[in-house]
Parts: sequence; structure tokens; C-alpha cells
Amino acid sequence: GSIGVVLAGMVRVSTAAETPPPDAAQRDYLSANGLLNRGMNELAVAEYRKFLGGHGSHEKAPTARYGLCVALFRLGQFDEALTELKALPSVDDFAFGADAGVLAGQCHLAKERYAAAAQAFGAMLARYADHALADDAAAGATEALYLAGENDKAAVQAKDFTRRFAESPLRERVLYFWGLAESQRGDAAAAAERFDELLRL
Repeated sequence: GSIGVVLAGMVRVSTAAETPPPDAAQRDYLSANGLLNRGMNELAVAEYRKFLGGHGSHEKAPTARYGLCVALFRLGQFDEALTELKALPSVDDFAFGADAGVLAGQCHLAKERYAAAAQAFGAMLARYADHALADDAAAGATEALYLAGENDKAAVQAKDFTRRFAESPLRERVLYFWGLAESQRGDAAAAAERFDELLRL
């Protein structure tokens, strides 16, 4: 099924705004970020693990762990990424909390665990309803619910998406799965309406 990866907008781990003090921990952290941002994911995984193994209580450890999750996802190591995601802090002020929620949903989608994906996307929406990635989570939830066979819930989620995110570039994806859900529900007229709307975009 479609995964709709949103990592391009999610990876904001940057080295540019940081002036590293002359210590090994910060050097390892910045090195890992640089490797991630250059797409050198296997090397980034090794460097993040090195940093976290030696500096697990460092103030940058949560951000480093999120970077590790992204690198693992890019390498197709979805369960490994989920394991690291579970170790992230569950606090509202964690800078990448919303990103991590979307990434968890994407990992479950990639493994075809659709109910778990829908739950992950729903949890992100409940906690970060106004975040810039909320439309990604809502679109992912629509897809996951349809693929899980939850056609009624998928239709409700899709309708809510079109109300809340009318200008989202993900509207096409949502209309597609909404139409499929209506078809599975036996409502041919509603399905045709959704697909007609999709063709007009």
C-alpha cells in the first residue's frame, strides 16, 4: 500500500545553528546529524548509536534518538525504528514529538500493521492537533483505517480531513481512500462522488 513518507519535512535536525563546545559528546552528536542530513544513513546510525551509548543522559540524547529513528526508517528497518521511538520522552515540549508520532504510523504502515498505524496516527492527532504535520497524520489515519477494513471509520476520518485541511496537498490521497471506503460500504453513489471530486483536482 501507499506509505506517503513525509520525512522530507520531518527531518529538521540541524547543525548550522549550533556552536559545538570542544567535547567529544557534542562532536559525535553533530557528526551524526551531518551524516543524516547528507543521506548517509548507515553511517548516521552508527554515529548516533555511538553517541547514545556513551552519552545516554546528554541533553541532546532525545534529539539524537529521533535522528536515529529517521535513519533506521530510511534504511527500511521499521521495527528497529519503532523500538527507538518508544524510548523517546513522552513530554509535550519535546521538539520532535509530533514528527515521531507520524513516523511511528509510517513504520506500522510499512509493516502492514494497519490497526497499529491508525492508532499511532490518531494518537498524534489527539496530542498535536494544530501541528504542521497534523494533515499528514490525518491522511495516514484514513489510509490505515481503510486498509484495516474499518471502512466506516475511514470515511469519518476522511470527511473530517476535508473539513480541517481543505487546502492540504494530501487531499487527493484522502479522497482516493475515501472513495474506496465508500465502495466497500456499498454506497456506489458516494464512492462516485468522491472519485469525481478527485478527478477535478
